Amino acid sequence: ARRYALVMWDHGDGWRSMPTGESKDGVAPIKSFSQDLTGSAGYTISIGEWGEYAAALGEMQRFMGRPFDLLGFDACLMGMWEVAHASMGYGDFLVASEENEPGYGWKYDDFLADLAATPMMTADQLGASIVQSYYDTDPMSSTLSVVDLNALADLNQKVNAFAKVLRANSASFATINTHVLNTQGFNTTLSNTSKVHRDLRHFA
Repeated sequence: ARRYALVMWDHGDGWRSMPTGESKDGVAPIKSFSQDLTGSAGYTISIGEWGEYAAALGEMQRFMGRPFDLLGFDACLMGMWEVAHASMGYGDFLVASEENEPGYGWKYDDFLADLAATPMMTADQLGASIVQSYYDTDPMSSTLSVVDLNALADLNQKVNAFAKVLRANSASFATINTHVLNTQGFNTTLSNTSKVHRDLRHFA
């Protein structure tokens, strides 16, 4: 094939610290997706820098001789900077949602019909078709987006600089936290005060 896409499906929970009560020490981070609920261990695929996600994509990339053209998460709460950062170098575009996804997920019969009709479409065009068919099916589910992973390096620099300034002003932590709580949050199963997924642009 001239282009390759990899779509990962199943439960997603983004990248966050576990609230007290969800883990033994109260601080163990969640950096994973595709939770297997059939076993007692609740196995997931780790997505940190040295996790199974990077290891698997690296092996596939070595086999193909190049990165994927498109990576996709048909899973909840994976449309965030941390996940995009972990995907850099393994694909050109990322499709993921900030908010929870509907149980039926993406509208495969629509965007695959577009791909069959226009097999020479580019990766970003396929991503746009995925997003548009998703939105057309349920306009309330509007947080699926296409991210250009090759443009992420500039954002990484700005996020790191922003974080350093915030961390250097400990006297302002209470004010910063107030702004966090007033920032658009995601995960409709949680109350607003406990939502840990926040929109980066809105916060900044």
